[in-house]
Amino acid sequence: MEKQLGAFLIVEKGDPYGKGETLQLAGDSVLLGRRWGDHQPDLSFTRPYVSRSHATIACEDGRYTLTDLSTSKHGTKVNGRRLERGAPCQLNHGDRIGLAEDEVVLVFWAGLEAGETLDFPARKGTATLVINDERKEVLLEGRPIELKGKPYDLLYLLYRRRGRVVSRGEIKNEVWPERDRDDRGAALVGDEEVTTLVHRLREQLGRHGRFVRNIRPYGYMLDLPP
Repeated sequence: MEKQLGAFLIVEKGDPYGKGETLQLAGDSVLLGRRWGDHQPDLSFTRPYVSRSHATIACEDGRYTLTDLSTSKHGTKVNGRRLERGAPCQLNHGDRIGLAEDEVVLVFWAGLEAGETLDFPARKGTATLVINDERKEVLLEGRPIELKGKPYDLLYLLYRRRGRVVSRGEIKNEVWPERDRDDRGAALVGDEEVTTLVHRLREQLGRHGRFVRNIRPYGYMLDLPP
């Protein structure tokens, strides 16, 4: 029996979806566009520069193609190259799709065996991290990482603020919301507890723990691209 393959898009930018969210490509043709009244594309974005019927992704014999529609006002790009309207462009694993001058940016992933997790290509000096908070799922370079409780809460906070320093005070308030507060509303958490939690998180991330950086005296930062 032939293995079933799947394909999906990872959102880099595209309201109302969050960064890192995965969008499954189901069926032979998927319409990308903007919702308006009763018009509901298969994958609907809210940016006003995206046309109501902007582009389609079609699948035939296991091959995926992207077509910029004649109704697309601001065009579609693949890996920075603008597509000719109406001319299907074959999509390959890892291609970067931009709608309306990159108001929406999506990455195409294909060749995933049903039920398996796709390996993300590593980038030199960095790691690819995706967190789905609804499922409490952490993918690091495409592989699931088991994180629970406070280590997960800390990583998710740093992930949401990645590339920026998060103060110890913010970590205390966000990661320990159940703690009593002082007169200024700050959670009653000791600095040693924060240090210990950071150490635990680094250990659980293994060699990628180095991306959790201590920015003295301000706080901590997840040193990954935003």
